[in-house]
Amino acid sequence: MDELTRLYSPSCWVAGKSSEEVMSEFISKTQEAFENLKNNLEIPRSLDISYGSKPNKKIDLWGPKDSKNLLIYFHGGYWAAGSRHDTAPILPCALKSGYTVAAMGYELATKNIGSLPETISDAIQGTQYVLENFGDNFENIIVGGHSAGGHLAIRAVSGSENSKNSNKIKGLLLFSGVYFVEELVETDIGRDISLTASDAKLSTCDFKLIRVPGSINQVQIILGLQESPKLIEQNRELMGDFANTYKIDEFPDDSHFSIITGLLNEHSDVFKTVSRFLNSF
Repeated sequence: MDELTRLYSPSCWVAGKSSEEVMSEFISKTQEAFENLKNNLEIPRSLDISYGSKPNKKIDLWGPKDSKNLLIYFHGGYWAAGSRHDTAPILPCALKSGYTVAAMGYELATKNIGSLPETISDAIQGTQYVLENFGDNFENIIVGGHSAGGHLAIRAVSGSENSKNSNKIKGLLLFSGVYFVEELVETDIGRDISLTASDAKLSTCDFKLIRVPGSINQVQIILGLQESPKLIEQNRELMGDFANTYKIDEFPDDSHFSIITGLLNEHSDVFKTVSRFLNSF
């Protein structure tokens, strides 16, 4: 692994664990969370809602359709891995806070499948579908995501600024996202998705180039500090673009992954922080 790739690789920065151990533990806990969610028949659900013809362009809606609040949420995986089922760890916190959750699937940007701009287009299309078909039922809509899902959350709200019900988007909930992608062109991460310099320029979250709905009045970043240095840098840099609305909470003992699996424990600091943010609307 070259040094720039390593600086962008969160699994390399967890104290006392190898990358393989970190990823195995995260995948295991995420899969268990989804199985528990699926088997809890008390939770209302509408699954496999298609917003396009491709197999991953599906949405799972968890929770009642007539609640006050909706969280539209994107999974991570550096645009090359994962599925909407990986959103399961946030469900206990969101449901307990009175939210229905739209778990967003999208086509991955892996070789011979798609590109990062096409993945962004899916995120926008899926968000617009939710806003237009379910948005009437909710008063407050939060859009969020983990890692690459944080990037897609910002691009999704930017691309949906003029959509029906976009004025109900009140906040962003971002877990250790990657936002400025130009440097990834020279990494294994970028090569895995055939990222070109022109596609990277089109895909950035530079707020000089993109806009977000003016209705957004709160942005919450969750950042573990056992994290890749480049992602720590990017999350702190992004904060400057929302100077009046931004809040960043940093967790020294948490990683890119435990800020997500920590949501499965209602006594954890990350659960309490996210719950406090969600309940502020």
